[in-house]
Amino acid sequence: RRRQFRELTTKPMSDRVWDAPRGAKDGKGAPKPKRVSARGEAEMKARGAVAEAIEAGNLDEAGRRYLKLVDEFGEQCLTRDGQLAVANHLHASGDHQHAALAYRQFTERYRADSETNRVRLMHAVLLARYLNDPIGAERELDAIEHHKLSSDEAELASTLREELA
Repeated sequence: RRRQFRELTTKPMSDRVWDAPRGAKDGKGAPKPKRVSARGEAEMKARGAVAEAIEAGNLDEAGRRYLKLVDEFGEQCLTRDGQLAVANHLHASGDHQHAALAYRQFTERYRADSETNRVRLMHAVLLARYLNDPIGAERELDAIEHHKLSSDEAELASTLREELA
């Protein structure tokens, strides 16, 4: 190593031969980024369209674009705030089926978030009262960390559990 170092440092700069950087393939420089498939590119554009509508404050359009995204590419989860905004708007507009999907996606993706217990409670309410899924509602209620709920939320959880009994 010392000999190699001496040889490299004694040569003029133009004569030096450097090794390829780490991760390089065939000594031709850094690896090239992977090309995104056409489907992946379309999915990214659709996700971007949802984000644009949320940023613009147009939640009706964001909800429509989210549902189109889900229809075309399967279940999706947006950014934390975006997912909550879309889920809450879908619920407020009466689309309980899709609101439940959006809430479930939030709870699966953001398990450690401070809002997850409230979202689980909302999801349980939708499942029990609107979608006739008492088993799913029970599962959500069991997953809630009750010590992290406010007194009103804990009362709602208790009432919902009684309704399911």
